[in-house]
Amino acid sequence: MNRLKGHTSKLSKLLQNYNDSIGEIDNEIALTLVDIKSIKIKVSGGVNNSAKLLIKDINKYQANKNSKTEESVRGIYVKCNMLLLEIENLSDDINWS
Repeated sequence: MNRLKGHTSKLSKLLQNYNDSIGEIDNEIALTLVDIKSIKIKVSGGVNNSAKLLIKDINKYQANKNSKTEESVRGIYVKCNMLLLEIENLSDDINWS
């Protein structure tokens, strides 16, 4: 989860200067995908479904040059943050019970 936080933070910084950071953004999204796939294997339920949807969005982004827009990167960034929140909530629930 810490690596995903790091990737999400870096995406946020790169988005501030999107046009000059496209290559770095592509690399960061590729690294993010590896970590999300790892997370997906380790969880079930809603978190797993969120990870699947995010993987689908990243695969779409990577497969189609026309999908590589600032808006699509922002969407991936937002979904990464949502996934992190779901993981934190799941962790809190597990620790609480």
